[in-house]
Amino acid sequence: MKPWQKRVVLALPFGALLALAWAQGTEPGVRVVPVGGAVSCLQGRGGNIGLSIGEDGVLMVDDQFPDSVAAIEEAIDGLSDAEPVFLINTHWHGDHTGGNAHFGKGATIFAHDNVRLRLEGREGEPARLPVVTYEDGLSIHFNGEEIRVFHVPTAHTDGDSVVWFTGSKAVHMGDLYFQVGYPYID
Repeated sequence: MKPWQKRVVLALPFGALLALAWAQGTEPGVRVVPVGGAVSCLQGRGGNIGLSIGEDGVLMVDDQFPDSVAAIEEAIDGLSDAEPVFLINTHWHGDHTGGNAHFGKGATIFAHDNVRLRLEGREGEPARLPVVTYEDGLSIHFNGEEIRVFHVPTAHTDGDSVVWFTGSKAVHMGDLYFQVGYPYID
């Protein structure tokens, strides 16, 4: 078996689980996990959400599915009185950008250039498209720390980014890391 065929075989069970989760159509619960410093993680039905919460407000990394919005807002409300002002998409898949239409009404969305291109080609809803894009990376100075966002080429997708919360010593890798196997290459 060729190496690419092994990756496909490994990815098939993950893809089936993802399709099953997407098809469930029920609003998921969201669990809050403190990470360190200003950073918390929200775990629900899609990709994990990173949050930086502090004096400057709420910065959010990824936003799961459209039907997860109410549960995500409820979890954020339990941590802060503020709404997200910045949203970073680690890549363009729906379990990481599905809430963009909702959260993009109040938050500025950041993503790699290719994320915007893929989302334009898929749905093209102005409220869900990143407003600020970058080729290699950027730094956001927020909640007392530098948050570095950098593109990882030829990875899970062509628009993957890693978000490093330098002061909190935490990293959000989107779908570049899977505890149970290799990431799916799209």
